[in-house]
Amino acid sequence: MYPGEICPIPIGIEAQTVSGQPASNVFQVYDPLQGFVCVNGACPDYRVRFTCPASFCGTSMYILIYSPSLCYTNLFCLYCKFAVFFLFYFFLYSSECVTRWFDSDNPNTNGGDSELLTTLLGLYPGYICPNPLGIEAQTTSGLSASQTGNVFQVYNPTIGFSCVNANQGGGFCADYKVRFTCPEDWCSNCGTPWFDRDNPQGGDYETLPLILIAYPLQVCAQPIAIEVTTITGTPVLPTGSGITVYDPLQGFVCVNGACPDYRVRFTCPASFCGTKCVTRWFDSDNPNTNGGDSELLTTLLGLYPGYICPNPLGIEAQTTSGLSASQTGNVFQVYNPTIGFSCVNANQGGGICADYKVRFTCPEDWCSKCRTPWFDRDDPSGVGDYETLPLILIAYPLQVCAQPIAIEVTTITGTPVLPNGSGITVYDPLQGFVCVNGACPDYRVRFTCPASFCGTKCVTRWFDSDNPNTNGGDSELLTTLLGLYPGYICPNPLGIEAQTTSGLSASQTGNVFQVTPWFDQEDPTGPGDNEKLPLILIAYPLQVCAQPIAIEVTTITGTPVLPSGNQFPVYDPLQGFECENEPQSGWICQDYKVRYKCPQSFCNISVLSNVSSEVKNITVNY
Repeated sequence: MYPGEICPIPIGIEAQTVSGQPASNVFQVYDPLQGFVCVNGACPDYRVRFTCPASFCGTSMYILIYSPSLCYTNLFCLYCKFAVFFLFYFFLYSSECVTRWFDSDNPNTNGGDSELLTTLLGLYPGYICPNPLGIEAQTTSGLSASQTGNVFQVYNPTIGFSCVNANQGGGFCADYKVRFTCPEDWCSNCGTPWFDRDNPQGGDYETLPLILIAYPLQVCAQPIAIEVTTITGTPVLPTGSGITVYDPLQGFVCVNGACPDYRVRFTCPASFCGTKCVTRWFDSDNPNTNGGDSELLTTLLGLYPGYICPNPLGIEAQTTSGLSASQTGNVFQVYNPTIGFSCVNANQGGGICADYKVRFTCPEDWCSKCRTPWFDRDDPSGVGDYETLPLILIAYPLQVCAQPIAIEVTTITGTPVLPNGSGITVYDPLQGFVCVNGACPDYRVRFTCPASFCGTKCVTRWFDSDNPNTNGGDSELLTTLLGLYPGYICPNPLGIEAQTTSGLSASQTGNVFQVTPWFDQEDPTGPGDNEKLPLILIAYPLQVCAQPIAIEVTTITGTPVLPSGNQFPVYDPLQGFECENEPQSGWICQDYKVRYKCPQSFCNISVLSNVSSEVKNITVNY
């Protein structure tokens, strides 16, 4: 009747009449482990309260020399009574969380319904604390156990719950589910931050689906417990007024017009708090086809084999222009790492879905299959900490792949960093990491590469096909070298290293290198793949010059593409690249990416006079 409000093993009991008159202890039952019973026909109406161990209520604000504090359950642990009868009103709750519901049995088997703790711990390892503080039972339809009329054999958090059919006077037990309250040390093993995404006008909705959208990658999709307080920190139990949802798999809802403002946090499986990495962005659909935009995990796993873990821990969705999904006003059919993302046009109230891209967080076992060392090539002095992939490729040649599939970031002391951190402007395996806040700590990054990068590989001879006195600089482009040295270079290199002809590392020369990032602004749906320069200038402003002097094209997996055949009607640095499908001949375009070499004038853009030349080099790569 009062789940979670009484400890399972009280150490004291007090009985009063409802008018407040103390009761003597001469009764049929007056025992903290059993309760109170008066069998005299003239018994008045009594009320009881119990004394519980201090661990059930929390820790007081001060340590006194008296015996340990004891708390009264009917006052919700707001004050404690010491053995010497001093009252101490400044009492703090211990943090407790509430698990999900569990239903392992039904009344048609084994002569009743038993939800015993030992059984549930075995069936759901890691999902229930081994030492619950409280238990609540309801029927599977949501009716409180106290309202069913059933008699219970066991209703205790240390043992669990049991209803035996034979004890029901000819009836049967209902089908029950149970949940537990757990202590702080268990709740905090893998706890999220506090979330307060709604205000109580019309009710306070802190539901898990909306929190997953508003705080991407910060909470697991399948929490194992939930904790709720007011924003001032007062703990809230599921029995509070107006509370209609209080469940780790659903979140929290209060619909009473007088609801205060609440906040919630979740306990996640330990795997969620382990080492994890963030994938690149994926965009396989657009809202003009199929009635909306769906980026479903099964589809993406098929389109990008090896680039996404099969069991993501988190998902984030943005529009292709970079706007957070939570800011678009769209309604989402699916937003879940185990399924993916879906926005249906018909659900938008007359509008249509934006065009979305998604990325995932993946667990340690996947991230570590082909992982680089940690890189810390910059310090956070000046404008920030720039751990960008182009500069890491120069500073650490052959140690990182050119097309990583995931990135992991921590401070140099090892504290994990997620993309939502303050000052973080770049967090992408294809670009690296940038923090531009003046208060940035010192970061380090490492990448997960395709499995082929970690396999057996060989290093070619050095090639020098150009010199800086011709063509306005020195270009050693792969397509050129493949033509000059047929059979001497693989068509799909895993890494590149550049030195001066005298042997000085490229990173030590102070030169600025003028190749843009890779661009992939279209997928090969419809007539083909259009990567023309005018479209790229719009899609990626300030990242490519208007008059490139060279172009390089590969498939998105890195296979070089040469300008041959009728399928590539455009292959020109001033125009870009285009591939046309030819269904009659069976030719279907792959998905391509392009990058350009720009004039020196494009790279020497104006920067603050006190910015180092190294930061200038960073600037020109973006």
